[in-house]
Amino acid sequence: MAMHENTYTGGRLQRIAALLRDGCHKLEAWGNNREGFEAYLVNGTSGVSVSGRYKRLRDLRRDALDQYGKVTVPIGRNW
Repeated sequence: MAMHENTYTGGRLQRIAALLRDGCHKLEAWGNNREGFEAYLVNGTSGVSVSGRYKRLRDLRRDALDQYGKVTVPIGRNW
């Protein structure tokens, strides 16, 4: 699964990488080892998925690094 480049703008006409760089949004990995993980672009208490489901957290983090540069992807809201 690949990360999306610009599927969400948060009301702003910017790419996801720019939103992350500006610090107004962050990436979180939502999920668990049994059901998989998805990357969510988060602003405050809400978020929108910017990836498909990954079986392993390290694969999600690797793709986020490749797509958006140096980003930290902590575990967010588990389900």
